Amino acid sequence: MAIVWKTNQLVFGAIVALYPQKKRARIRIQNQQLIAYTDAELVVGKSYWFQLTKPAPALTLRLLQTKPTIAAVAAYFCINEWLLNVYYTSQSPISHSLIRDLFTLKKQLNMTSTSFKTIVNQCVKEWNLSLTDEHVLWIHTIQQQALTPETIAQQLNQFPECADMIKGGALRTQPSLTTVQAAYTCLKNHHWDTSTDHFKKSMFAYVALKQQQMTQKMSLDFRI
Repeated sequence: MAIVWKTNQLVFGAIVALYPQKKRARIRIQNQQLIAYTDAELVVGKSYWFQLTKPAPALTLRLLQTKPTIAAVAAYFCINEWLLNVYYTSQSPISHSLIRDLFTLKKQLNMTSTSFKTIVNQCVKEWNLSLTDEHVLWIHTIQQQALTPETIAQQLNQFPECADMIKGGALRTQPSLTTVQAAYTCLKNHHWDTSTDHFKKSMFAYVALKQQQMTQKMSLDFRI
């Protein structure tokens, strides 16, 4: 699978080989190896934290002058160590701005620290999703309503586009990505994503999360 990169992602990798004349290094990240440009003085066999400064046409990395620990990187960026560790262990794309956005959302929704941590853990453990402010917002939204497979099926059943998602009066345990996308498109076209009705927003959030979950499992290339 191809790797998806974004500017400012934080990357932790081990140096496999160096090509100093070309200012390149072969780096192992998770179970993949890649070639990247870097001007830093590196040592084969050692691991480092980098910040991605340019994803294309050639991957370019900037060495973070920190010790190779979560605590050191958290201190370097003045960000929350617990949350950085969640990003790292869940293999979600990590960037300073993503973490900042999450804490902005926490403040906007007036979440307690306990509630915030619970929702973050649900995102990466129960839903198996990359950790973003949008995913956390959706999980927070569906927590406000008592959704059941029956109520979800009842609501979706009013739309012909969603009929394939319904089986025996309940949402199928493993619907296809195509049918989930159809339901997502349908609810968005009916403006359920922007509705002031809390139940409609919860329904939209549930279907959106389900689509993201299935998309990541099937086509997400790589989560740093």
